[in-house]
Amino acid sequence: MIVLFIKSDPIRHQLLPEIACPYCSQTGGMGLELHQRYVEFAGGKINPRGVFGVVQCRHCGHTLPASRWTNDLHRAFIALKTGYKTPIAYWKGAIVTSIGFMAGLVLLVGVLGFMGQAQRAELDRQAIITDNAFNHPAPGLTIASIANGQPTYDVWRVSRVSDDAVWLKKYTGSRTLTNFYSETGWATLPDRDFSAEATAYTKAGFTDKGLKRVETVADKNKPYDGVILAVLDK
Repeated sequence: MIVLFIKSDPIRHQLLPEIACPYCSQTGGMGLELHQRYVEFAGGKINPRGVFGVVQCRHCGHTLPASRWTNDLHRAFIALKTGYKTPIAYWKGAIVTSIGFMAGLVLLVGVLGFMGQAQRAELDRQAIITDNAFNHPAPGLTIASIANGQPTYDVWRVSRVSDDAVWLKKYTGSRTLTNFYSETGWATLPDRDFSAEATAYTKAGFTDKGLKRVETVADKNKPYDGVILAVLDK
């Protein structure tokens, strides 16, 4: 929570012995103080906000609001503040606060930039792994395939690869596959849970037609147990 305080400091003082107090009618006791008003934040002065006068009678102790000032008191106030300039000390807090804010902003931008670079690097790394899997499939590669963006899906496993073909076995085990975007563990499914017969794809068909990569999934950063995400043409 940000807490700001409006405070003031006495800057100049002048006795007004010739002016009578409107309350006790005595002379010789009136005094005028010039005050610098400012905003305090975290113990520092950050925003000087002009000056005002305080008139008090030492005889009766009354402090006169500006609405009770006589013309002589107004003239004395104007004369007292003539030539006054706000000391630099009242601007130091604002300068330091601005520098701190800018430094924090630069740091935040740097951290966000670093995080963005790290995320892009990880996505690029995953893309390289995916491209390599599609262009150079190896036995044991597990593929979670989804059709038409539906949550229901199939799981396939590469059983063998020859010079011109890729054989895929379909998951036929007892585990129910219901939500492509939240379920994991496909790579750990035992080979016995896949069909005995394998479907052959030419390598060109496997790379260009049989499987299409899913570019947008619910969470690209989710590891999915190293399983390649794809759409299988049917």
